[in-house]
This record gives sequence, structure tokens and C-alpha cells, in this order.
Amino acid sequence: MLIERAEQTAATIPLQEAIEVRWAVRGLMASHPCLQNLAVPQLEQRVSRLPFDILPCGVSDLQSVSAWQQDIPFQFDTIITRTGANVQERRGTAWVAEEGIGALAYSGKLMAPHPLPTSVTNVMRQVEHAMFRTESPFFDCALCNWYPYGESACNT
Repeated sequence: MLIERAEQTAATIPLQEAIEVRWAVRGLMASHPCLQNLAVPQLEQRVSRLPFDILPCGVSDLQSVSAWQQDIPFQFDTIITRTGANVQERRGTAWVAEEGIGALAYSGKLMAPHPLPTSVTNVMRQVEHAMFRTESPFFDCALCNWYPYGESACNT
């Protein structure tokens, strides 16, 4: 019923709300196999001209979260802020890539690549499928962030 209501009101809600509603609808559809064949063409049309897209695919249980924490070599590095202070990051970061991919300059540090875990490769393939890029692998690396505490976030 929620998804039907989202579809019915798509043309009348503000664009920002339509973006959030579509994200929520996609999340519901991704996490419940019985909903995966539903279509929301009016909601999709409402946000179709945006220069970005949000594709929910992710972790549905705590065992998966634990597996990701073990698979991905997160590090909590010390970085230098804009004011010159040394602070330990509140988020863990990991640069994972296929062989031959170089380091990544990120947040004022140079991150050497770690081998690409199967769990990350699986998510990359899911995103490629959602983007209709099924002819061959498109992604060969990923920057992974882990926000373990409620106060951790991206700084905008």
C-alpha cells in the first residue's frame, strides 16, 4: 500500500521528497523479493532528469555487517584538518581495487590499494546490473567507508 501511495502522489510532491520516497521504495523492493516486480513509472519519471541516482543495495542482516568488517581492511587514520590539527578519523576507510589499480588521494592522504574482496565485488556487480551495465564488469575499484558511531558522518 505504501508503494502504491508513493506512485499515486509522485506528480504532486516536491522533488526533494520524490527523491527520498523513490529511495525508500527502492529499498523496500530490494529487501523484499515479493515486491521486486512492482513498477513505479510515475515516481521514476518524476526524478528521471536528475544528474545522479541512488541505488539501494546493501546489507540486510548483522551477520553481513560483521562479514564486511572482516573482509574489508578498514583503517582509522590520523589526518590533518584544514586548520592544521592532527585528528584521528571517526570513520574507517579502505581503498580496494583489482590488480594494477594505483593509490587513491583522499582526505589529504594517499591510500594504497588492498585486494578487492568478493563481498565488495558482489555489490559492484549488483550496482552494474541496476545501471543496466551487464555486458561486462564496469567497476574495478571501490572506496569503502565505515561509520561505526552515530556521530560519524561525511563533512559537507
